[in-house]
This record gives sequence, structure tokens and C-alpha cells, in this order.
Amino acid sequence: MTDPEVAVFTQRLPMYPVFFNLIGLAMGFTAIVLAGVLDAFLGTRVAFISVGLALVAADLIYRSRRGNLRQPSVLFHPERGGQVMFIPIWAFGALALALGVLT
Repeated sequence: MTDPEVAVFTQRLPMYPVFFNLIGLAMGFTAIVLAGVLDAFLGTRVAFISVGLALVAADLIYRSRRGNLRQPSVLFHPERGGQVMFIPIWAFGALALALGVLT
């Protein structure tokens, strides 16, 4: 027979996958709002380039304050910066920047 207080800590709770962290969610939401505003006033190409630069800069600045950027693991570690669906936010920014330049 187990003590009721101990039983609470030994129960297995279901684990749910987390596809984003809060800083990644905040950066992504801000980028979507910024893209909508810039697209309305300046056009799609400028919006993609601006949002791409903003995402890359914001995530790399945040990561540089949380660790040394010279270590490759800092660029991908989920606790060092924003991520959505296990992809770093700076990668989404690089994709937006490339789409803006190529269109």
C-alpha cells in the first residue's frame, strides 16, 4: 500500500508534444501582423524582405543574449530562441527573405 501523497508523484501523466515555445509564438505572431501592415502599404515583396530581416535579427539577437553564437548548437537549441514545429524562427525569416528577393 502506498502513501496517497507519494502516489500523486509516481503516477504517469500523458505527454503531449510541444510544437512551439512562447518566444517563437510571439515572434511569429508579430511577424504576421507586420507582414499584413507592410503588404497593405508597400507591397508583397517589401513585406517579405522586411519580415525576413526582422525575424532573423530578432531571433539571432535573442539567441546571442542566451548563449554564445559561435557554438553551432545555440542556433538550433529550443531553449535558446524561438521555434515553431521544431524549426528555429531565424530559418522562417531566411525563407521569407529568400522569397522576397526571388519574387
